[in-house]
Order: sequence, then C-alpha cells, then structure tokens
Amino acid sequence: PWVAVILIENPDASSKEIDSICTGSIITENYILTSASCICNENIPGANCVWNDAKQSGEFHANGHPKYLPGTQPSRVDYNFHQFLQIVIPGLMRDFRLSNIRLAELSEEIVLFRTVEANIHPEFVRSKRPEADLCIIKLESNIPMVPGHVSPICLPGPDTQDIGVGATLTGWGTFLKQYKGEKEQECTTSGDGPARFKKCRDAFILQGDYMEKCVNIAPPADLNEECRKLHTSAPETQSLHTRLLLSKSESVNCFPSNFSQYGWCATCIDGAQNGEPGDCGDLENDYDEEYSSVSHDSAWGQCERHCFGFERDSVNVNFLDEVQVSVLSKQRCLDRTAGALDPLYRAAVDRELCVRIKQRRSTAVYRISGTDFKKSGNRIEHIDGGPDTCQGDPGGSLYQLDDARRPYLFGVGSRVTNCSDETALAIYVRIKHYLNWIHHIIKK
Repeated sequence: PWVAVILIENPDASSKEIDSICTGSIITENYILTSASCICNENIPGANCVWNDAKQSGEFHANGHPKYLPGTQPSRVDYNFHQFLQIVIPGLMRDFRLSNIRLAELSEEIVLFRTVEANIHPEFVRSKRPEADLCIIKLESNIPMVPGHVSPICLPGPDTQDIGVGATLTGWGTFLKQYKGEKEQECTTSGDGPARFKKCRDAFILQGDYMEKCVNIAPPADLNEECRKLHTSAPETQSLHTRLLLSKSESVNCFPSNFSQYGWCATCIDGAQNGEPGDCGDLENDYDEEYSSVSHDSAWGQCERHCFGFERDSVNVNFLDEVQVSVLSKQRCLDRTAGALDPLYRAAVDRELCVRIKQRRSTAVYRISGTDFKKSGNRIEHIDGGPDTCQGDPGGSLYQLDDARRPYLFGVGSRVTNCSDETALAIYVRIKHYLNWIHHIIKK
C-alpha cells in the first residue's frame, strides 16, 4: 500500500515515450522517499543534477571508500522536476501491472501527482559517492489514504535492528532487467537443479538428439536407473530432491523428474573431458543414440524465468513481486564487498545494507527396503544468491513487519551486482543512518 511509481520524462523531448520508471515509498500523505539515482537520470535528456564538489582528503574508510573534505556546494536537482516527474499510486488504481502504470498519463481516470520539491541528499554524487542515494519528493497535493490499499510505511527508530535479520523486498524486477541488459541477457539456471546459477549452453545433445537452450521436456534425472525406479515406485518423489541410500557406503542424488515452468538447459563444466557430461566442445560430431551432454546429477539445471526476455509487457517484470531476503551483518557485508574491483560496489557498511536471498531446500532421504523404497528423513540445505536477489527496483523498499504487522522501511534500492550467480548482492541505502536528514526535510 505504500508503493509509489515515479514516471520521468522530458516534456520537450521529441519522443513522448516514458524513458524511466522508478519506485518510491509513501512516508507521509505528501512525501515520497526514493533514490537520488532515479531522479538524476543520465538517460533522460535534461534530467541533470549539480554535484557536491567536495575533494578527497586522502584518507579511506575500512571498506575502501575515500573520505572527503567539506565542499562548497551540495548536490541538487538542476531541472524543472515539476514538469519532468509524475507520480502514480498503484493502490489507488487497484492495479499493480507495470504495463498499465506506464499508460497512466493517457487515462483520464487515474490521478497523477505533480511535485513541488525534489530533495536529493547533499552528499550523493553519481558514480563517485553512491552511499547517500536518497531523494525526498514533496507532492503538490496530498495522497488520499485508503485503508488496505494506500497507506504510508513507517520509518525505523534509532534502535531498530536492521542488520543480520530477515526482511522483504518489493519490486517489478527492473534492477534485474537493467543488469541483464548490461550483460546481454545471458540465460542462466536457477538454484533448483544440480548446476546452480550457471550459464545455459546454446545447444547440447540428449540421448543422441540435438537440443537448444531451454527445453520443455522431462529433465534428465531418470538417466540414472535407481532414480528412475524410485520415481516410478514412489511418484511423490518426482517433484522432490531426494537422496537415495543404496547401502551403508553408497548413495545417489535424484533430482525432480517432472516438468518445470521454464524448462531446463545444459551447462558446461570446467575441465570436463571430451565426451563427458559438461564437455562443451564441438557438437558437429556424430553421436550414438545413448550419448548425452548431461548426466542425471550434473551439467544441467532448471532455467530461470528471466531467460525469456524483458519485453515491456513481459510477465517477468509486469507484476509486483515480494522476495524474502537476508540482510547481512556489517562484517559479512564488508567481507563480501570490500574486494570489489569497482569501488561503487564496496558497500559503506555503516550507511548501506547488503541484501541477498536465502532459500531453504529440503532433500528427502530414502532407502531401499527389499523391493520398496521407504522415506527415512529430510535434510535441509541453504542456497544463497541468484537472480531473485535483484528482484527489487531503483528506489524500491526493503522492509520488515513488526509484531503488530506494521511495516518498517529498512532500505531504499540503490544498485545490484552479480545477479546471475550465487554471489548476487543488492545494496540498499540504510534508512536508519539518514533519519535526521529525512526528518529535517519533512519538518522544513
């Protein structure tokens, strides 16, 4: 109910297509909190900002960020934001489809809110000082609050525990869309198969047949005879990850054999020899009908939903999603980011939050009992990372519900990295650190 969408367009540009969409959070009836990088958008002609001119002091923080001397001017918006920015409140529309939100300015029934202020944080400098990536927008008129549909999100208090905890991020996945655009939209596997978060091969061989990319046929889990017997004898295991105990010293991993929503693909394995699963050599050879580029438990994985494009009306980015994530401790955040080659991805751990998805996967353990298979327990496995870590949006919310189910805003989406693999990480501005500035702007 607190989600706002910010449409940014230069009214004097030749194209009337809206070139940028960002997300914000309603924090009062007439204030929206979003990211400064949304508002200072280099992709929109004329959407310019003046930057803080502070010089580096020569000293550095623990995470590698340079320290700065006081500047002579603060960062500020340097364009007519009243004309450039339009705010849509999806809760008033009762419609969270991004394709319809994009068309809001064409509808006479949808209320578009104009702005009278756009306050970016005075220390934010794009590409140099990203840690203060915040903007507070004041609206020309108040947002009507509708219980259950439109309401503000609470700001955290100075004692709110916002690190080393679980939280929820909301978004349409535009972070991932931007990342995939930069990376030529490589298709990757999810965390569900034997090859997790790996690049899909363009083509492969399955039992002598030539296949391409993601295929919507039964996965190769039943290439193993014991797994095939298990799936036949105990049909419930066809949708489970299982570990089959063959003897006291021997076992086999059996992956789900039923069809998945997005299909599956083959992957490469570094060091695989010619003819072995995962060998990504020449496919022009003649293969017998038994040869496969994969085995039952290696060199393949379930395709990610993002393999199917990011067209404007694509289901992948059309519907608002919520993802359960972990907020890393300061030390883990520092460990994960301090060595980043690009300084922009070295998190300032006192004022930024490192976020990644953490999934629990249950593996059912079965044993052979005569001619039958009997379940003997479950094993829990944690799988970190992957594209869902980047499901948020620039300016989007990271929040947690308290015991009374009131939502508290922990962070604002700033940037993401390594979205396609297990090291995926999202960096959110830590609201708790900037409370004084936020309250100052609102009270002013």
